[in-house]
This record gives sequence, C-alpha cells and structure tokens, in this order.
Amino acid sequence: MKNLQEEKALTGAESVHWDLSDLYPHVKHESFQSDMQLIKEQAANFYARWHGNIEACSDTQMLSMVLELESISQTIGRLGSRVRLEWSTNSENFEVASAMQSTSEKLTDIRQHLIFVSVELRNMTDEHFEMLKNSPVLAQYKHWMEHNRTFKDHTLTELEEKLDSEKDLTGVSAWVRYYDQYRAAARFEYRGEKLSQQEMMLLLSSRDRDVRKDAALAIGSGLERDTLTSTFIFNTVLADKMLDDKMRGYPTWVTARNKANKISDESVETLVESVMQRYDIPERFFTLKKNLLGLPDFFEWDRSAPATSTTKQYSWQEAHDIVATAYTEFHPRVGEIVEEFFAKNWIDAAVTPGKQSGAFSASTVPSVHPYIFMNYTGTPRDVKTLAHELGHGVHQYLSRQQGMFNSGTPLTIAETASVFGEMLVFDSMMRTAHTDEEKLTLLMEKLNDITNTVFRQVALNRFEKAIHEARRTEGELSTKRINELWMQTQQPSFGNSVKLTDNYKTWWGYISHFIHTPGYVYAYAFGELLVLALYEIYKEDDASFKERYINLLSAGGNDTPENLLKPFGIDLTDPKFWHRGLSFIDMLLTQAEEIADRLKA
Repeated sequence: MKNLQEEKALTGAESVHWDLSDLYPHVKHESFQSDMQLIKEQAANFYARWHGNIEACSDTQMLSMVLELESISQTIGRLGSRVRLEWSTNSENFEVASAMQSTSEKLTDIRQHLIFVSVELRNMTDEHFEMLKNSPVLAQYKHWMEHNRTFKDHTLTELEEKLDSEKDLTGVSAWVRYYDQYRAAARFEYRGEKLSQQEMMLLLSSRDRDVRKDAALAIGSGLERDTLTSTFIFNTVLADKMLDDKMRGYPTWVTARNKANKISDESVETLVESVMQRYDIPERFFTLKKNLLGLPDFFEWDRSAPATSTTKQYSWQEAHDIVATAYTEFHPRVGEIVEEFFAKNWIDAAVTPGKQSGAFSASTVPSVHPYIFMNYTGTPRDVKTLAHELGHGVHQYLSRQQGMFNSGTPLTIAETASVFGEMLVFDSMMRTAHTDEEKLTLLMEKLNDITNTVFRQVALNRFEKAIHEARRTEGELSTKRINELWMQTQQPSFGNSVKLTDNYKTWWGYISHFIHTPGYVYAYAFGELLVLALYEIYKEDDASFKERYINLLSAGGNDTPENLLKPFGIDLTDPKFWHRGLSFIDMLLTQAEEIADRLKA
C-alpha cells in the first residue's frame, strides 16, 4: 500500500476549513431562523402587492418591484447557500442532510410567491415591454429583463409553473440529492481496503501501472455493481428532461441549456464540430505519453499516469505562494482578492470523511462573498485546481457589484477566469523551469488537463446527446444500451491511441454533471478555447488587455457573451475563432513532442 500512503502524505491542508459565519453562524442560530421567518412574511406581502399588477407597471413602479424582489432573492440565496455548503463537507451526516432538506422545502414554499413575476413579465405586451426596458430608470436591469423575456415562448401558466417548482423538490431534485449522497457514500474494494471515489480517482494518477490497473478494475467493478441504481437515476433524469422540454416546447434536448447560457444552438454545434475535427490532437498526445512511458499498449488506466519521472508534491503553503504570486504578477488587484480567500478562511481544502469529491467555487450572494471547495492532496493537479477555483472566486467577487440579478454569469463565460488563472500559473512555472525535463513535465501535465477539458468534455457532450435523444425515441434505456452509447461516443476521441476495455463501459455512472445540469459539459471546452485565444491577445498587448479583462469579470452576466467579448475582437459565431484555440493546443503539443525528441536523442 506504499503508493496509497504516499498520496495521503500530509500537506498542511488538513486544517484548512472554511468559516461560513459570514453567511450565518449555523443553521440553528437565531439570525438564520429569524431571516427564514422574515423572508416568508416579505414574500407573502410582495405577492399581495404586486401580483397581477406587473403587466401594467410604470418604469418607476417596475424599479420598486425589482428592488424588492432582489432583496428577497438575496436572502433566499444566503439561506440556501449556508445549508448547501455545510452539507457538501458533511453529506453523510443525517442531521446536516435533514437541515438542508427542511430548508429547501421552506425556500421552495417561499419561491411560490415570486414565480408570477417572470410569468407576468413574459406575458406583457411587446409595446409595454419595449418602453420599460428602454427606460433610463431601469437601465441597470435592462439585460436581466431581456434575458427573462427570451423564455417567453417556453413559459407555462403561473399555476403550472408553481406546480412544476413545488413537485421538483420531491421529483428530479430529490433524485439528484440521492445520487450525490449515494456516490459520496460509495466504497470500492481495492486490495483489501474500502476506498471512496475520491481516493480511487487519485490512484489512477499513480506511477505504478499495477496500482492504476487494479484501481481502474476496482472502479469498473464498483460502478458495475451500482448500475441498477445509476441506470434508474439516469433514466429518471432523462425522462424528466424530456417531459419538461416537451411541455415547454423546446426543439432539442439542449436548447434550454443554451438559452440559459445565452448562446444559440448553432454556435454550440459549431464549437462541438470544430473540436471533433481535431480529435487527432488527443490521439497524438496519448501516443506521445505511451512512448514516454515505454508502454507497448495503452489502456484507460494509463490516461492519467504521470508522463515523466519528475516527482513533485506541493505543500498547501507552496500552492498558496505559487498561485497568489501568479495572480499578483498579472494584476495587483486580482492578487489582493486572492489573498483574501486565504486570510479570511473562505476555502475548504481538507480531505475529510463524508466530504463530496471534486471542487467548486460557490458564488453565494453579492452581499457576502464566494467560498471555494476542494480536496487538496498536494499533487501538481491540485495546485492547478486551486488556481482554477480562485479564478472563479475572483470573477464572482468582482461581479458582485452587478447585484443579485446580473452578477451570475452564463456557463459559457463562467469558466473564463478559472481557466485563465490556470494559464497564468502554468506560464509562471514554465518561466522558472530550468531543464527540458522540467518543461516537458509541465507541458504534459498541461496538455493532459487541456485534453480532459476540451476533447473529453466534448466526447461527454456527445454521450449526453446520444442518451437524451435515445431516451426520446427508444423509451427507457437499459444499462446495456447506455453502456453501448458510452463506448461509441468515447472511443473516437482517443483514435487508436487508447484501448478502452470492457471494464470502462460503466464509467458514465460517476459523472455528476449528467445528473446535476444536463448539457453543462460543453461549457468547459468553450471556456478553455476562449481563454487560449484571450491569452494570445494578452501576450500581444498585456497593458491594454489587463483593464479590459478586469472589466469583463466585473460585468458578470450583465450582457450576452457576444457583447461582453467584443472589446477583445472575438466573434463566437466564426469557426475560425475556435480553430485559433485548437491551434494553440497543437502548438503546445508540438513543443512537447520536440522536447521529447531532444531528450531521446
């Protein structure tokens, strides 16, 4: 068990826990309970005052209504954030889970009093809506109103919207919660131990091929054992999405997600097709990795293997210093914000029992600040994950000035600051690398991340497309059918470089995005390719770029992606734009191949 023990070496992150008291001291605190009661009364009064009156509002009346709605929504978000964040670090605790469920039920009841706003705004006459959105009085909320209006043709009656919201709590949302708890509690049999999913995924990056293979086989066996449950949950989510799309008149399985992302179906397909046209890049990358490792063949358990012999573990303090320095060198203001996360305990990095796997930055509400969640074990990838999530945190921190309704960004823009932050750290580490061996290690790690972010996520998108469309034409899907669609959509992204065995057929079962947010995954590829293009622009004109970049982050979701990116000369509808980012990846890969050839000579 030497390798597993090495992965569990102390890093200093074991005591890094967030302080959620800026939201509320705890869910039983008087302030939490009093806000819950207050918001219930405010929502009821809001309904009594405004219901049935919005369609005829003057601009000043509309502003009064929106400000009141924004205040109520902020309190709802604050209450919900507190229970969700506590649950994310302690999902196996019944009392914590019960508190989250109870709070969710109460907040759902409160939201019932607010649903009419969107319905009435969308039912308003075109003439009256145009007058309101163009009024200087409502200038701050123009984009929010316009975006809300784009769902006009897909909105149900107020009663139907209320029923849909209320039933969701015991419908698909309940299955999502069950899936999260089930996966967090799942244990895999590995060499006489029972390990969590997080621990198993860590073993896939081991230098010992036998460890990787045994871990992969254990994961496959565990997911195979769970297919009765995972297949049922997947079918439930697929059916719910199908019925919702049918009821609301969405033409495709992903149209609703694209509208929420403020981007057209056509633009997304252009992105996906552009990436699929360059599947030669991951094939070359994995072939290079196979050659560097000296392997005669290459299987799914080899994909995350370190490609070089250079070994480096980073303490939490080292990760802090590397990431904070890179951000500060880019822009002092960004560096100051990053340091706040560390100094004020806005990060939870310790690996603890019952904590969910993965990483995220929770924006919470504009009146508070974001919180970062991760599981830090000291790997180079963890350093980049810290940089990634702090990028999200900086973005969310700066966009708070836009208020509750405009601070949140669509998924298409949401990954911009996070991936850009990763590039800053990568660039910094490349500049300080002294040997070809060090540079090759960094390049291979970066290319591994990019391959997962761009090509793997598009392959996952193709799987999602396949299962959603199959569910709509074939009915409920068997495990065998889901397995078939999984393998059919994943193998093309590897070409002949990776041999996917029968063990890999059920690995769709652990990917939570399919359950949490159908259609989400292409946003990763979108964000990565966007940032690679932005990074080139930054290198060409960094002085001008920095202020434009800060303005982009500060704008939050106060405009469409197309308009937000115009200052950088970017046209998202042009396929050449996506190929620019793909060419950047090609350039990094060529650089790695050339270094590898030099070292071999």
